[in-house]
Amino acid sequence: LNFVFETACVPFNSETHYAPYSPILVRLDCVAQDTVFLRVGGVLRPRFTMRPVDEPILPGLWSFQLACVNPASASDAAASPNTFILRTYATYTDESNSQGINAVADVDATIEGFHIREQMPEAEIVHVVDYALSGRDDHPSMHSNLILAFELRSEPAISGHHFMEVLAPDGFYFRTTCRVKIGPGIFGVGVKYPSPYVPFESGVQVISCQGYFHLALMELTP
Repeated sequence: LNFVFETACVPFNSETHYAPYSPILVRLDCVAQDTVFLRVGGVLRPRFTMRPVDEPILPGLWSFQLACVNPASASDAAASPNTFILRTYATYTDESNSQGINAVADVDATIEGFHIREQMPEAEIVHVVDYALSGRDDHPSMHSNLILAFELRSEPAISGHHFMEVLAPDGFYFRTTCRVKIGPGIFGVGVKYPSPYVPFESGVQVISCQGYFHLALMELTP
């Protein structure tokens, strides 16, 4: 409850291997429904439905990722049922019809939820830029470079890599191998950062960036 999924949701595989689970290789069609709910224990829950497109899903331990928007605040999340429920059906029918949902085809899976952290103190797209120097283009269907700024609430860990996700509005697309630039020059060659923005520390490097439609996942060094 209070999680928001895109209507045309897109399941995708992670670069990380979650043993003993394997990435699901079957192409999936996914639809999130705002008006159809899964009734469990008297609680109405938003539901999204995935169907294999080309071939069935074989028995096994599978994993996939699905982009969503977290509840707006930690208090909203605390008031929600703290579980995700996965069910598989032999076939799918509309819960509102006289036949109801078909028989469950496999064992239910109930997954404990997670604590929703507080919002960043500040996060924004920087609009005070020279479009030509920064590579920004706001025209429809054009490639563009956006400058994002944010403030962390606490000091980040000094060991291990960090992951950052950018979820754009529906209709935007990131390249499969997206390009991320940090440090000097993002406002243009020789152009200084305008106040109050500052660059990443000199030792930070971008390891990779993977784009999945309107979601970008970046990996950075400390």
